[in-house]
Amino acid sequence: MINFSPLITRRFNLKLKELSIGGAIALAQIPDALKESATTEFIDQVIDSIDSQGAHNIKNARQMTAQERLLVVGHYIAHVSESEPDFPLGDGHYSDYLQSTDFEKSHEKLGVVGGDNWGISHLTGAQAETIERLVGEVPNISARFHWLLGCIATQMSMDSEEESPDPIDSVVAYTHWLKNRMQVIAAFPESQFVELLTLFIEGRSKLEHFFSIDVDDFGLIVLPSGEKEGGASLSPARF
Repeated sequence: MINFSPLITRRFNLKLKELSIGGAIALAQIPDALKESATTEFIDQVIDSIDSQGAHNIKNARQMTAQERLLVVGHYIAHVSESEPDFPLGDGHYSDYLQSTDFEKSHEKLGVVGGDNWGISHLTGAQAETIERLVGEVPNISARFHWLLGCIATQMSMDSEEESPDPIDSVVAYTHWLKNRMQVIAAFPESQFVELLTLFIEGRSKLEHFFSIDVDDFGLIVLPSGEKEGGASLSPARF
């Protein structure tokens, strides 16, 4: 049996356990396209205990930020890796992607677009799952733009708007809300969308913790934290 060291962050103190054979079978039945759903299932399967820190109430993978989920997965792989804790990722290693920054704040005020004041919040596991379920539901856009549009729609908000449905407690309502919001933002004039995208990229960097994330045709990816030793560039990773 593998002994996992505690994973302690500003928001939770987590102890992991080894994935059971039954859990592995359940994971294998999840389609490859549902990577975020598989991540949720995996994390919930391997949590032995989790204690929230401070005023935070983190009890499962859907409540974690996308970066916290990656940290949990990375922590597990580091313990079960047959090669080394700093396991290989493409031409680099886990440490080439992991950052020392922890969660600091839940929301960042950004600026004005279209006469409205906009801000940004973290992407949670539940929100990422919803974006994933909606792939193909918004017509005439590429897969990568779907993920980018989904992240903007779920993370960006105006000061004047009402709060969205809860993505965990009101899954159907939130899914309908997000699909409609993505369609609205996709209909923005190009110049206004570029302004919003600029704010989004700026805000995403201000909320960065543990990892720098982006999207591709298949969902969330992790960007390297810097150049590899010797000046070689590393590719984005997924784990």
